[in-house]
Amino acid sequence: MRDDDVLARLRAADPAAGADLARVDRGALDALREGVVRTGRGTAGARRRRLGRRGAVAAVAGALALGGGAAYAGYEQWYVGGAADGLTCLTAWQG
Repeated sequence: MRDDDVLARLRAADPAAGADLARVDRGALDALREGVVRTGRGTAGARRRRLGRRGAVAAVAGALALGGGAAYAGYEQWYVGGAADGLTCLTAWQG
């Protein structure tokens, strides 16, 4: 889901459109509005931490893939023989 803007999704859904707010006390609405205004934006730090963790996991996975590939290539070249013995897919057999 690429649309992570919660407020935009909330505005699009408009859950209060059918609500009758006439019965709600004016003081309660003012207190709610004041609470919303005073609320800090703490989501930027959480997003930065989450990206940091994802980046670390991606770096570890990349290092493991690179190390595994290097180990496999070394094993093939030094212990199994690899292409150092002269046999390749282009070798023509004399028979």
